[in-house]
Order: sequence, then structure tokens, then C-alpha cells
Amino acid sequence: MYYGRSMSKGAAFTTYSAERDQFPVNVKNRWEANEFRLGLDANYHGWTFFGEQMYRNYKDDNEQFSSGTNPGYNTTNTSALSFFDRDYPSRGRVLMTRGSVSGNIASKLHVLLRGMYSDERMRAPMFEFYTGTDNSNNKILAKSLNTTGLAKRPSTSIDGVIAYDIAENVTVSNTIRYTSFRILGDVNNRTISTLQPPTGPARAPATTTSFDARGIYLDSFWNTLMLQFNMGKKFSGNIGWRSTYREVKVTSPTATETETQNNNNIISGIRFQPTKRVNLFFDYEKGTWDNAFLQISPLNMQRVRVRANFNVTDTLSLNATLSSTDRTNPTPFVSNTSDFRAFSVSGFWEPSTRFWLTGGYNYDDLFATANISFSTGAAALTRGTSQFYSRQHFMFFDTRVGITKRLDLLMVYRYLTDIGAPNTARTSAGPYDFVNAFPLYRHNPEARLAYRFNNHVTGNLSYRHFSYNEKNFRSDLVGFRSQDYAANIMTTSLRFTF
Repeated sequence: MYYGRSMSKGAAFTTYSAERDQFPVNVKNRWEANEFRLGLDANYHGWTFFGEQMYRNYKDDNEQFSSGTNPGYNTTNTSALSFFDRDYPSRGRVLMTRGSVSGNIASKLHVLLRGMYSDERMRAPMFEFYTGTDNSNNKILAKSLNTTGLAKRPSTSIDGVIAYDIAENVTVSNTIRYTSFRILGDVNNRTISTLQPPTGPARAPATTTSFDARGIYLDSFWNTLMLQFNMGKKFSGNIGWRSTYREVKVTSPTATETETQNNNNIISGIRFQPTKRVNLFFDYEKGTWDNAFLQISPLNMQRVRVRANFNVTDTLSLNATLSSTDRTNPTPFVSNTSDFRAFSVSGFWEPSTRFWLTGGYNYDDLFATANISFSTGAAALTRGTSQFYSRQHFMFFDTRVGITKRLDLLMVYRYLTDIGAPNTARTSAGPYDFVNAFPLYRHNPEARLAYRFNNHVTGNLSYRHFSYNEKNFRSDLVGFRSQDYAANIMTTSLRFTF
């Protein structure tokens, strides 16, 4: 049994776009969420049963407002607000049911079945009213916008596994996975506007209404046939075949589009333990890949991964992983390829029950290119290439220090930087080759003190710093503004457990 509650309220500042201008406005926000969980585990004659029910409700009341003369940021037009108020009283709820059963039909035949169903719904109306002057110097006597919106996302997920022990060290298994979800939504708008020209009487109120409804329907099936074997404690491996089928349908009031995909992959892996403290892993996958909702041709893909685990001592362990993934679109006109390389190393040290330290470093290198066609004005189509680079460095450190039996100090550090495209890529690009990147860095230290008053009550005091900065190298993007953001956050909380 579980109950959790979270809430937040406060003031902020943002801008509102209207009448060909941007207006500074104040914001008041309050949200809260309540979550209830009830679960049960049971064992009967070698069979394990699990069930859980979760319910969560969510409220978000957001108000944007401005009073008095608000001329906006654009000083070259006549737009101005004399009164403005906008309310977003969003309401949502989630129902989720999970369950599983596992056991042995016979001494060599094992089964597992699990499933989950969730139903998420949210109502998001909006009420807006303002007065002022528009861009044509008409007086806005009243302009109101009423919107009713409803979104639903029911989803179902079912997994079934059956495994048979052919021999003491050889097992064959088959896994079937079914996933289904729907994203359904509609919005109804009604706008009423009353204007008065610079000279003359006020016009009759003008009313505009609109309605839109969209839907996304996904059904997918995965089937994985796997042969697993081991030769003592030092060597084990697996080889298998995975087949997937997916159907996606996108609907709108004027059209319906449906796409189906079939993909087949060979998957394999081996584990070798040369010594008691060293484990080496090698995984390989080759086939087709499709992670877009609507795409004509699945991507040809190949993935290779090498991992190593070292238990240096009983208290110190190290891990290293090197992976390579290549994807190619078989459509000749598109000629889209992406090459991804990643390297990571991490360690964990726990010399005592009151102290542990973990940290690591990741490097990700992505290069993708695709043929593009574009035109400028009435000119004929011009062909070129679009190139994207990402070279990302990420470091992290986590530690816990038990100052006393009741007082803990936890410290976390995260640093991420993406250095973008190399200089050689930008200087060697042709007139119709576009080099894209998103260089940035993020810096996030955090410290938390946790005091256990007793076995049921824990108090927390934490400090978190968040820095985010974008480095713009595209001088040709007129009006593009990099973001530079920093925040210091203090948090207190009290946790009750039963």
C-alpha cells in the first residue's frame, strides 16, 4: 500500500503573443498530484502471483494576467493591452493495473505471463479575455477565447514467455510481446471579438468557432526465439531471431493514413569469465530497424557492443562498454545514414556500510547525413545534403556518507557538454551542404542531508544548482538566440513510511 502527494505553487513571468506583438505578463501557478497504490504478492505450489492497482489524479491551475497599459515589446506598431487574463485549469487522472504469474508446468517447462493496462485522461480548458488596441489601431472593446480540450491515452502491454530445458546447459525460449496504445484528442474553440475603428461606432461582435480531433493508433507484435547455452561457469552464450510487426494509423477530420512494418533481426551474445573477478561480454545484432511512426522503408542496421566487468576487490568494481551502431536507409533518393559510437566507463566503491562512491564518464559520437531537395523562390529544386554532428561528453559522481547512524549526507554531480561539429566539417561544406549541431553544456551539483527521526519518518534538506548554456555556432541564423540559464533550488521535505 502506498500514498504519495506532491504540490507546488508560485509566481513567474512570461510573454504573451497577440496582435503581432509580444507582451510581458505575470503568472500564478499551483499544481498538485495524489497517487494511491495497492499491491499483492502470493506464492502457491511453486507459482508466483502479483497484482497492483494504481490511481493518480493531477490538478494544474495556471493564470496569466496583466492590468494597466501594456505596450508590448514592439514599439513600431499600435498594439497594446489594457487588460489581459488567461486561465488554464487542467485536470487529469491515471488508472493503471499490472499483474503477472510465473511457474513451472513441468520440471523442464517454465512459463511467465505479465500484463499492464493503463487509462490516462486529461481535460484542458482555457478561458481568455483581453482589451486594448490592435495592430490596425482599432480599439479592442472585448476579445474572448473559450477552449475545451480532451485527451485520452489508453494502452495495453502483454508479455508471454515459455522456456524449455533441452539439456542441463541448453534452454530454448520463445517470447511474445503485444503492445497497443491510442492517443485521442479533440479541441473546440470559440472566439468572440468586438472592435471599434479609430473613427465611427463599434462593430457588431464577430464570432469564430472551430473544432479539431486527432488520433494515433499503434499495434505491435514482437516474437523472439532464443537458444541459450552455457559451458560451465566460464562461458555462456545465446543466439536468436526476432521478428516484429507494427501497424500505425493516424486520423484527422479530413484524412486517415495507415502504415505497416515488418522487421527481422538476428541477435547473439557471448559471456566469457577468464578469472573469478573478470567478466567479458560481446553482443551482436543485424537486421532492419524502424523507430518512426510513418516511414516507407525500415533502416538497415548493425549493432556491436563489447562490455567488461572487473571486481578489483570485494569493495571496488569497474565497468567499461564500447558500442557501435550503424543505420542506413535503403531508399536511394534519401540516402540517409547515421553512425553512432559510444564509450563508457564507471566504478563503484563501498568500503563500509556508511560510505559509498560511484562515478563514470560517457562519450557519445553521432554523425548523420541525408540528401535534401529545396527551392528558393521560383528557382528549380536544388539538391544538397544535411549533416548533423553530436559529440557529447558526460560525467557523473554520486556519494553517500553516513555521518551518524541517523544523519546521511548525499552528494550528486552531473556535467554534460556537446561540442557539436568539428571545424573541418564547417569549412569543407559546399554551398548546398548544411552542417547542423547543437553545442551546449549543463552543470548540475546537488547535496542533500537526510535525518531519520525513527523507522517511519525521515526529514530532508537539499540544495541543487542547475546551469544550462547553448553555444551558437550558426552565425547565419538571423534572430537565433542562445539560451543561458541558471537556477539555485533549496528543498525541504518530510517522508513518512509505514
